[in-house]
Amino acid sequence: MGAAGTAGKSSLSDIPILCRPRSAHVNGAPSPGALDPGRDERPPREPLPDSSFDRLVEAVGIAAGFPQGMVSRAECELEECPVLAKYVRGPSPSVSHMDIFTAGESEMLHALVDEQRAAVAALLDEVTEEEARVRLVPSLTTVLGLVKHVTFVEQVWFDHRIGGRTRMEVGLPETVDESFVLEPQDTLESVRSSHRAAWARSCELAAACDLDRLLDWRGTPVTVRWVLMHMVRELARHAGHGDILVEQLHARRDSWSRRHG
Repeated sequence: MGAAGTAGKSSLSDIPILCRPRSAHVNGAPSPGALDPGRDERPPREPLPDSSFDRLVEAVGIAAGFPQGMVSRAECELEECPVLAKYVRGPSPSVSHMDIFTAGESEMLHALVDEQRAAVAALLDEVTEEEARVRLVPSLTTVLGLVKHVTFVEQVWFDHRIGGRTRMEVGLPETVDESFVLEPQDTLESVRSSHRAAWARSCELAAACDLDRLLDWRGTPVTVRWVLMHMVRELARHAGHGDILVEQLHARRDSWSRRHG
C-alpha cells in the first residue's frame, strides 16, 4: 500500500529491536535451553548465498510492512536497522545470518510475533489523522482504535500476566471494548509511541521466560509458548482487519479525488 504521507512515517530504526531469548531461571537455576547472554557456544552457521540472503531480506521487509524495494541488503548490514537485522543475523557475532524459516522454536516464535507487530504498526503510516478515526463498521473498530487495542493486548499478556503487575498498575481499561475507544488527545504519533513502548516492554519480559513457564489465565494454566502462539494469531487477525480498513479508506480518498479532481 502507498503511504498517505511522509509526516510521522516510521523509519527502519523506529521499530523496537526484535525479541531474543535470554537466560531464564527456574527456582534460581538456569532453565533448560535458555541462552546465556554472555556466551554462545553454538557453532557459527555458514552465511546464506547472496541471492538467498537478498530474497530473505526482501521477504521479511515486506512482511514487516515496508514497501517492496525499500529495504536493501546494504541497510541490513547496518546496526541502524534493528527490524531486519535480528531476522537475518544471529543472536551473537558468531552467527553471521539467521534464517527464520529454520530457526529454533523460541527464536522463531518471537520473530513471528514481531512480524505481526510490525504489520500492525505499519497501518498508521497508511492514513491521515482524520482517516485513522473513521468508523467504517458498526463496532468501535477504527485504524487508530485497532492499534490502541493491540497495545492493550500486549500489556494484558506481558506486563500483567507475565510481568505480574496489576491491571490498575498497568493502567488497563476494565473491558476489551474500552481499549478501542479514542480520546480527544489520541493522535497517530501518541498511539504509535504507546504501541512501540508496549512492544519493547513485551520483548523484555518474554525474552527472559522459558517457553514452558506456566501462567494463570482466568483459572486455566497456559504456557508462555501458548501466549506467543496466541499473539501470532490475534495480531495477524487485527493486522488483516486493519488492511481492509486502510483499503476502504484509500478507496474513499480516490473516489473523492475523482469527483473533485
